Amino acid sequence: MARVSLSVLTAILAVLVVAGCSTANDESAIAKSTSRVAGAGVVGLKRAPGVVCAPMTAADPSPQGDVRSIGYIGVPGVVPSDPKRIVVLDTPTLDAACGVGMWERVVGAPTLTEPDIYGFAHPQPRYLGEGVDKIASIGTNGGINLDKIKALHPDLIVGVQLPKNVQLRDLNTIAPTVLTGGQLGWKKQFVVAGGAMGRLSVARDELDRYERQAQRLSDDLVTSQTQASVVEFDPSKIDVVGTETFAGSVLIDAGVQRPPGQRGPSHPGNATDPRFAEGDCIYVMFADHAAQVNAEETMHSDAWTDLGAAKDRRVFAVDRQIWDGNGIIAARAMLDDLRESLNGAVYD
Repeated sequence: MARVSLSVLTAILAVLVVAGCSTANDESAIAKSTSRVAGAGVVGLKRAPGVVCAPMTAADPSPQGDVRSIGYIGVPGVVPSDPKRIVVLDTPTLDAACGVGMWERVVGAPTLTEPDIYGFAHPQPRYLGEGVDKIASIGTNGGINLDKIKALHPDLIVGVQLPKNVQLRDLNTIAPTVLTGGQLGWKKQFVVAGGAMGRLSVARDELDRYERQAQRLSDDLVTSQTQASVVEFDPSKIDVVGTETFAGSVLIDAGVQRPPGQRGPSHPGNATDPRFAEGDCIYVMFADHAAQVNAEETMHSDAWTDLGAAKDRRVFAVDRQIWDGNGIIAARAMLDDLRESLNGAVYD
């Protein structure tokens, strides 16, 4: 059941207005938000849980009938051509199942241990919409339980990487196991997962649709005119979120520019001299609650409040489950966040 933290309930008393956060203010685009975190206006609070997954479609034809050959990491040779009971080993693969319309055939998935930025505690990320919370737990993202997987009698297991303390041979004795590969990038992982679930054509179509959505966002907001900074707070440090990350790739797809110091890989920042975080807008993520405490100190310092983006009220807190995610549904949710905030400012 969802719960809201006391800090968020308190913050709801303060109503913020998100107008346009770039150089142009569009009066017609004014929208209201209801929270702050560490002084930043929270983006995406208006996102209402609903049906976000693709509809179920027929499986792609297989020349082998009831099975399908797939030559990817960890595949024992063949998988069911139209799997009926799928276990996913991580959130990115649950996102992929949602993206190709197969989430209702997912019988097991790891569950979350941290509430999201809005204070809601769900077994699965709230951005995946309704229904996924009912999927049986096989442990957490930090600890998979093989006995729970066995009890679900899956006919296919899919994940990005092998979970810690789990052997591939143990998974393959339960069901054919596909590992989509942690180094492939989220788009290729999505295609591999979709193919393993018998929906390669759907995965490709959904990627095409996402890219059209990103281009439409770029055209509508003239994203090439905005340099967006993205940083992530840990309990004791702050990092630049680089172009190699999931968030970095979606920004590229949407044509959003980055400040000069953020046009490469992720790297540490200096909390006592936060000029590295400067941009037309600054998006901030928090690794956990302790990271929010760290952010409170940094983002209320004179050095931070002297940043141009802070003075212009263009600092936004985003949900790490989305921006540090991996999957097509997370990518679409991030496009929604950009549409809400990129050309926006936060007002008390």
